[in-house]
Amino acid sequence: MARLKVVGGTNTGAVHAISLAERTDATSREDSLIIGRDIDSGIMVADTGVSRHHAEIFRIGDKYFVKDLDSKNGTFVNDEQTSLELLKNGDKIRIGQTEFAFDGSSADDQAGPVRYSTESVSAPTMVIDLKKLREEKPGAAPMEKAAGETVKVLFQAGKIISEETNERKLMRSILELAANAVGAEEAHVLLSGPGGELTAKASIRKDNRPVTVSRTIVRRVAQHQRAVLSQDAAQDERFKKGDSIIAGNIRSVLCAPLTVAGKLNGVLYLATSTEKGAGFTPENLELVTVLAVQLGLAIENLRAAERQKALFFKTIRALVNAVSLREPAALGHAERVAGYVKTICDQLDLSVEERSKMQIAGMLHNIGKIAATDDDLRLISRDDRDTRTEFIKIAEKIIKQIGGLDFVLPGIRHTYEHFDGTGVPDGLKGDKIPLMARIIAVANEFDKMTAMKGDEGAPMLLKDALEKLRKMSGKELDGDIVTALMIAYKKGTLFETAT
Repeated sequence: MARLKVVGGTNTGAVHAISLAERTDATSREDSLIIGRDIDSGIMVADTGVSRHHAEIFRIGDKYFVKDLDSKNGTFVNDEQTSLELLKNGDKIRIGQTEFAFDGSSADDQAGPVRYSTESVSAPTMVIDLKKLREEKPGAAPMEKAAGETVKVLFQAGKIISEETNERKLMRSILELAANAVGAEEAHVLLSGPGGELTAKASIRKDNRPVTVSRTIVRRVAQHQRAVLSQDAAQDERFKKGDSIIAGNIRSVLCAPLTVAGKLNGVLYLATSTEKGAGFTPENLELVTVLAVQLGLAIENLRAAERQKALFFKTIRALVNAVSLREPAALGHAERVAGYVKTICDQLDLSVEERSKMQIAGMLHNIGKIAATDDDLRLISRDDRDTRTEFIKIAEKIIKQIGGLDFVLPGIRHTYEHFDGTGVPDGLKGDKIPLMARIIAVANEFDKMTAMKGDEGAPMLLKDALEKLRKMSGKELDGDIVTALMIAYKKGTLFETAT
């Protein structure tokens, strides 16, 4: 699988896997990896020189391309600005202050298009009907018949599924578990694409050969949604004529469907070329069938969660855009505040979960302005306490009506509290102010000084803004949070948001 490695700028050393469906041409809008400042980008690079949707990576055949998406400051490959470029191993892609190295030869997961052998299979086979399996009485369930080792495998699978939230890592872990349990030399998860074609999304095998499977076996599993065991395929002369997953030397194959609500989403495919008499067994087929059922449900659940997450961020983006339309002078303010919040969280060594929640709260801290009139905005800009309090309450109502965003309420309500207890709406003081609100307050003030206003309405110089923040420490702002921002500035990370 191809990948991008960060070699300069923010998060140096980070590696981003590129798992994409194939495009038919460079103008289609099919699967791509977006790089940009937007919070829902595949790779988020939130500095001022990066557009929301800055560039995209896409694939045609086995070739990868980078395409500039009409960005403001351009996309550079090997220090030359480009609109569309075919990527080669080692190419350097620069977007804003971040530089990526392209590696198209990575074989970490051995994923890719599937090659089919064209043979038919007449070797001894065994079939499990999933429908009948579901209808069996509890006393006849395969798990209850299984030996202790099988129960352990199923327990481990359940543990993996309950803990893993990354689809590719989930598939890889289940493949390793299944292969070890049945003695498979190779194991693959093949998932259906938009057109129904199967693509290898995760694989375990001894070399870098293309994923090649038996079309006959896969078709049988897909058409009938039944798991299949080819007991000794190597004895079938017609099988030898085809290109097999182990170069014509397969002894035994297991293939089970990944189904959810009667819909086939892919197959789990295992093969071995061990010595005669040591092929897969019916017990192996039962185990792999159950693992496939578990994996199919787990993948569907993760994808449902991703769809929900996409809708969630779409809602956030719509709210932020609505505020920008109401107050054009604040365009980009929410995104910049979220970026500074993230940098401060990094400096304070907060958890990934805390950081994510605080970034979202930073995006939404001024959401109440959606309902503000021009007169209201003028009063807010003059720090009118009553008007500010009124729109804090409006913001809380908006967030509560949306649902799923309750975690941002401490930041929404208390960003305008002052560390010395003179702020609104509750007059909280010191550590009584939620940490989320104290962090957003510093990020908010810094952005207002450097990007939105200053003396005579012009943005302040950075050194002047940092000095003003220092003077506000212990009064309006938490001095420890101000110090964290200043350290990030000195380290050169203040304007860089990690992906």
